Amino acid sequence: MYNFLIKHGQVVAFGLGLLLILIFFGNVTAGMEEFSMLPEDQQKTSDIFNFGLYAAIVLTVLCAAIAILFGIYHVIDNPKGSLKGLIGIAALLAIFFVARSMAAPDTGSLAETAREFNVTPEQSATISGALVTALVMAGIAAVTVVVSEVRNFFK
Repeated sequence: MYNFLIKHGQVVAFGLGLLLILIFFGNVTAGMEEFSMLPEDQQKTSDIFNFGLYAAIVLTVLCAAIAILFGIYHVIDNPKGSLKGLIGIAALLAIFFVARSMAAPDTGSLAETAREFNVTPEQSATISGALVTALVMAGIAAVTVVVSEVRNFFK
């Protein structure tokens, strides 16, 4: 199966995507007349687009699950080669949990907005931790680009 997917995987994925798109457009085209006859306030309750939404959700979940499973398989298959990636993931998690634990309580207009949208303090800390982690990673990426370009300039 692995060799088949290496050789024909992109064609199979493209064909499956094309098939789903054709089915979706067939469903939409067949029901468009009825959809257009509905009053505008009832068009939101129509299920004409559900197949496309469900297909996109299923394919996204399926691809994410397969990517995770293949990642786990390759880590188990070659743990020594995966060591750098595992250290990177551990560092990313460490940055996130340190940033989450250092998150200050919301004050001022941010606290009002959090109350308006029913954001709990734990959720707010998680959001702050994720934002700080993203900013740290963006900073590391920017520094890495600059350092690699300076290094390449002197090579």
